[in-house]
Amino acid sequence: GVFQVKPRKRGIGRNPRTGKEVRIPPGRTIRFKPGKDLQNIG
Repeated sequence: GVFQVKPRKRGIGRNPRTGKEVRIPPGRTIRFKPGKDLQNIG
């Protein structure tokens, strides 16, 4: 499989305790794309 670093957009989240909106800054996240051998196992 392959790991990739993907950009993530900024967004608006919510604090579950207070219900207040929280800004989420843009960042990066990791994505995993399984290879054909790994996909055929399941």
